Amino acid sequence: YMGDGSKWFHQFQARAEEIEDSLGSELAELLQWEEIPDAVASRVAIYLEPVIPSDRDSWTKYRAFALDALEKLSEAFRPVIRPIVK
Repeated sequence: YMGDGSKWFHQFQARAEEIEDSLGSELAELLQWEEIPDAVASRVAIYLEPVIPSDRDSWTKYRAFALDALEKLSEAFRPVIRPIVK
């Protein structure tokens, strides 16, 4: 979630190539830059599809994907966020 969406979103998007390179090709292909002009916030998201919540046998795979994606997103965005918020 990025409050003051337009300001932050454009600063991140200006460094999209750097962020996507840091994520690696598999996650970079899933990364969605979702500017929502009439909203308070915009989104940068990774979606795993298809996901079938009722398929309990896949829950372990879904959790592993989410944990890996969150870790890599944190690593990719940390050097981009630090200079902006100082």
